Amino acid sequence: MEREETSPLQKEEQTTQNERLDDGKVEISPPETQEEKPKRQRVWEIDFLRGFCVCLMVLDHLTMLIGAWFAPTWYTYDFALWDPFSLFCYTWFFESLTRRIIHPIVLFIFFSISGISCSFSRSNLKRGGILAGVALLYTLATYGVQTLVFDDSEVMHTGSVFVTFGVLHFLAFCILLYAIIQLATRKTKYQKWIIMGISGAIIIVVACLYFLYTPPENTPKIFGLVFPPKDIYGNYTQFYSQGEISPGDLFSIIPYSAFFFAGTLLAPILYPTRRSLLPKLDGKWNKPITFVGRYALYFYLAHAIVLAGILEIATFAMTGSWGF
Repeated sequence: MEREETSPLQKEEQTTQNERLDDGKVEISPPETQEEKPKRQRVWEIDFLRGFCVCLMVLDHLTMLIGAWFAPTWYTYDFALWDPFSLFCYTWFFESLTRRIIHPIVLFIFFSISGISCSFSRSNLKRGGILAGVALLYTLATYGVQTLVFDDSEVMHTGSVFVTFGVLHFLAFCILLYAIIQLATRKTKYQKWIIMGISGAIIIVVACLYFLYTPPENTPKIFGLVFPPKDIYGNYTQFYSQGEISPGDLFSIIPYSAFFFAGTLLAPILYPTRRSLLPKLDGKWNKPITFVGRYALYFYLAHAIVLAGILEIATFAMTGSWGF
């Protein structure tokens, strides 16, 4: 019987299909049908806007630290001796009309961006839980600083740093609430529209309560987490003061949850494919700000310590004593 000759093409196919032996080890070629998962691309303008807001927050807190804490120490609480920059910091933070206008706009951008980001996340329950844990640690840290660093007389001058419901706590609450809404609607094919409807309803309810309702004096103080210390007209709430709830920082559910859920409402409209709206504008020019936005939590946690440390060193250099 004659042996069938194998063509070079058949030999090559047989070689690629069979196992190759190399020094006693079996090497199996990876299947050609397996494709690598495409890497998720970040929406650069989301990181940029978040980073821009964080940078403005750092500058705002710098003016607060100088105007409220360090300048009084530098000049022994004598306004007549304050330098122009310190006076500007004090005026900007406590008396500036421009800040009163810019501040809520920046907060709206920041919180709505946080709401939009939730529509990109694969596990908002995990994100919200982690942020809640960080917020709890932040509360413990501020309590430790309040009790160990300051005495009662210093608190009278500088105010309290203790935070029980600040921006981290507020964002954790909103993210977890959004995660619950997602879980409750996950089995319906109209999930996107239901979430948009719920977000719109939350915005309407919050706006009505903010503009049209004044809590009575006998309202339990725990509702200080819900209602702001003062309304849009500048009238202070009757049933609590911020010092009783979260003296160092307070972001109440009303009105700021409306900002957050504005983002969850707009996300399916602005980002139905979860891709950048301005891809042609992306480039190296925005990298410093987008870097801050990508790691906004770390910058938030570190900025107060860094700013206070720098100003403490400057205070010691000028006066020979520490600011606190």
